[in-house]
Amino acid sequence: MKMKTALILAIAALYSQNSYADQSHDATAPDDCCKVTAAAAPLPGKSIYQLGSEWTDDNGRTFELGSLRGKHVLVGMFFTSCQFACPVLVHDMKTFQANLSPAERAKTELVLISFDSARDNVEALHAFRKTNELDEHWHIVRGQSDDVAETAAVLGVRYKQDAKGDFMHSNLITFLNADGVVDVQKSGNQIVRE
Repeated sequence: MKMKTALILAIAALYSQNSYADQSHDATAPDDCCKVTAAAAPLPGKSIYQLGSEWTDDNGRTFELGSLRGKHVLVGMFFTSCQFACPVLVHDMKTFQANLSPAERAKTELVLISFDSARDNVEALHAFRKTNELDEHWHIVRGQSDDVAETAAVLGVRYKQDAKGDFMHSNLITFLNADGVVDVQKSGNQIVRE
């Protein structure tokens, strides 16, 4: 368990190196001012926020990944009925969030994208939020299978549905910088720096 905590802390340290400090803005300006400036700037070519994917969150509202621009974002792909890899993925993301300072936590959002477009309806996603006690910084979303496939491909997540309707998939957490560019990825016990 100590090794897993050390790994999460190492990822947090790597992740925080690319904080708002490497964005060019007046450090004395209010955060809202900086968000407006960041939103007006063009997105980098590798930004996942350029995808035209449409998502629905666990409250039935439309959700766009680009709405998180200006924040640090952790993304994981999962399905609510998973009994093996997904609980570990969610646990690791929750541990990461718990190890952040209150200021860092306020600037970090966590996104879970379901593979299971057929079974993970709004109700299933909302029940998953409650069961796992996920706070308002978590965005649990579903989308059309084409959008799921496109997002998975961009993030390097491999998955395949079996005959029972479950999914075999890679267990990958992706850290996006404030512009939606992949910064760090964690797969199992490995950290991959972009």
